[in-house]
Amino acid sequence: MDTKTLKKPVVLVVEDRDIFKKSYESIIQPATSELLFAPTAKEALAIIHQRGNSIDLIVVDIDLPDPTLKGMKLINAIRKKNKRVMIIMIAEHQWSAKKQEKYQGIIDEFYFKSEEITKLENIIRQYIRLV
Repeated sequence: MDTKTLKKPVVLVVEDRDIFKKSYESIIQPATSELLFAPTAKEALAIIHQRGNSIDLIVVDIDLPDPTLKGMKLINAIRKKNKRVMIIMIAEHQWSAKKQEKYQGIIDEFYFKSEEITKLENIIRQYIRLV
């Protein structure tokens, strides 16, 4: 199959810190048809509501600053609207295996900011190929 005929995915990144936005942009932008950013959970939900099921992959910082809509509440709200979208959860600190297991089936992949950025690149490339 000609790679030019493959559909490039639409990716939404939910991240409030500019330094990480720039990293995600350099990793994700080349492989997408459209890269969307939302600095808050509320803005992410507005984009998801507006775009419907056209978003293929969502990268969510679990440590969002909004006290009324934290990352896991956002992820649960996303799953209610779209069960097929792939979700990569990003956290500042490593979670225990037991805590990660609790969210299997809700979150497709976990990435921790303390890990090498190449791990995130590989995760994103893997999921973009699946779209």
